Amino acid sequence: MHIKKISVYLLYFMLDRLIKILLVEDDEDDIFLFRELIEGEGLNLSPQIKVCHSGLTVLDFLAVEDCDICFFDYRLGATDGIDLITQVRERYFHLPIILLTGMGDQEVAVEAMKAGANDYLSKEKLSGESLVQSMRYCLEIAEEAKKRKQAEEELKQSHLQLIQAHKKTQESLKKL
Repeated sequence: MHIKKISVYLLYFMLDRLIKILLVEDDEDDIFLFRELIEGEGLNLSPQIKVCHSGLTVLDFLAVEDCDICFFDYRLGATDGIDLITQVRERYFHLPIILLTGMGDQEVAVEAMKAGANDYLSKEKLSGESLVQSMRYCLEIAEEAKKRKQAEEELKQSHLQLIQAHKKTQESLKKL
C-alpha cells in the first residue's frame, strides 16, 4: 500500500499547482462523486472545481472564467457531450476536454475523439486515480501543444528576420 501511494505521488507530479476544472454535469450525485474522487487523491493543492449544470451555459461560462481542463458528461438533457465538445472546440481549441459517460460504449468514445475530446472515461470504472491520470495526460498534451505553437511562432519570426536580412544583403550587393 505504501509503495502504491509513492507511485501515485510520482504519477501526479504535474498536478502540484492549482488546477481549475470545469465540470459539466447535471446529476448532483455524480458531481458529489467527482469531487470526492478528486479530493481523495491527496494532491498537494486541491483543484478548484466549477460546475455548469447544463451544456447551454458552458460557452458563457468560458467567456468570463479561465479553466485548465474540462470534464463533460455525455448526457446533458437538451444537448449532449459530443455536441458540446464540438461547440467548445470552435472557440477554445487548446482547452483539454475529457468526456465522462455512464455508457461504456466504444462508439461514443470514437465520436468523442472525432469531435475533439482529449480523453474518454466511463463512469462505471471511474476512480480518483483514473481521473487524475487522465487530467495529467491531457494537461501534458496541452502544455506540449502550447510549447510547439510558441516554437513555431519563434521560427516564423526568425524566418521573417532572415528574409529581411537577405533583402538588405541583395540591395547592398546591387549597389556594389
